Amino acid sequence: TLFNTPPRAFILTRTKRSIETKEYHSTTHNNKTKKMCAACRRAAGLLLKQRPSSSSYTSSSTSIFSRTHRIVDGKTDVFRSAAISGTSSMMHARTRCTFHTNAKNEEEHQDSMKRMSKTRNFHSTSFAAGGVSTKERAEKKRFSAEAATTSTEEEMVETDARAKKDETKMKKSAQSYMLAHPTYDFGFIEQLKPKHRPPQGARDYVSMFAVWSARKGFDTITSYSHEKSLTKDQWLFRFIFLETVAGIPGMVAGMLRHMNSLRLLRHDNGWIHTLLEEAENERMHLMTFLNMKQPSIFFRAGVLAAQGVFFNAFFFSYLISPRTCHRFVGYLEEEAVRTYTHALNDIDSGGTDARQWAKERAPKLAIEYWKMDEDATIRDVLLAVRADEASHAHVNHTFSSMGTTQKNPFVKGESHLPENFVEPPPGFVPSEENRVAKDADSF
Repeated sequence: TLFNTPPRAFILTRTKRSIETKEYHSTTHNNKTKKMCAACRRAAGLLLKQRPSSSSYTSSSTSIFSRTHRIVDGKTDVFRSAAISGTSSMMHARTRCTFHTNAKNEEEHQDSMKRMSKTRNFHSTSFAAGGVSTKERAEKKRFSAEAATTSTEEEMVETDARAKKDETKMKKSAQSYMLAHPTYDFGFIEQLKPKHRPPQGARDYVSMFAVWSARKGFDTITSYSHEKSLTKDQWLFRFIFLETVAGIPGMVAGMLRHMNSLRLLRHDNGWIHTLLEEAENERMHLMTFLNMKQPSIFFRAGVLAAQGVFFNAFFFSYLISPRTCHRFVGYLEEEAVRTYTHALNDIDSGGTDARQWAKERAPKLAIEYWKMDEDATIRDVLLAVRADEASHAHVNHTFSSMGTTQKNPFVKGESHLPENFVEPPPGFVPSEENRVAKDADSF
């Protein structure tokens, strides 16, 4: 029990008993009894039996009753001596246990270090056997870093290309509402000259006289003549006013044919789309010139009056005779070609400030619409506009020579400009007969 009890608990328990023994010995001393009591003898005998047999502990165990121990009222404190001796033995035993535990841990640590060393040697041997030296490993790391850098650069280039592609797509989508984007060979349209279709019947004479009358009155008001050179502002004034009127016939004709198709419950045979393309093209001419000059309030009032008169006149005339109206537009476009040719001559001759248009950059709207080069000039824009007017003359002269129910010979979305633009397309034979086209693609 002495050595199985924890030291602290043992000391506390024996200390309590020692106090009780002190009181007992004090009583016996007072009674002048010099003999050791039975309890003390039993404790001393138990201590002698449990002490180690080694001689190194003899002096400490046999001296338990010696005079070196503390005397309490002339008597030896047997239980305190026994507690101290037992505690010393247990501390010694624990010290030996701790020493053996530390030694064992040290051996295990050394074994672990040996195993780690063997593992390192194994990996080093494996790298050596595989032919992978330290230099080669460094080269591989450098190559990996270069590959990562190259990959990053390629990703940046790819991102930039994707951004440019998206930007181009956005530009295309911004123009996607356009019915057509006319494109021309500038070498061909540079040689374009004004032409005139001779009248061949009463319808043609009526149409030509109407155009001549309208032009004569407008030239008189604006003091215009083919022999007179104009400044940039004078040309822009004329261009803008004429384009506000030129965009009316295509829209009115397309609208009336659309309503006629709905009312008669039959196909239009492809005319509507071509007529709307013409109206849009004339409007884009106007938008281009408005990028170069903004008209005054009086000019806008004149446009309002001219549109009111011309729209209603053309509307009722088309209800009466569509072919006469198309011939009228054909002759009107011939005059437009003549006007733009005059403007180009003023640019090339250099008589006025209009010569600056030979070097001034074209508006961005014009470049995108006609798909011109980025360095295109205003002179190039006038060449494209003149080609458009010649194409309109070609289309309307052809429509006037056709029956109103014939199939449209022109492909939608394409420019139609033969060398002789006042005649129908090659291979087309005009007919007065009203033949109904039944092709599915002629809506």
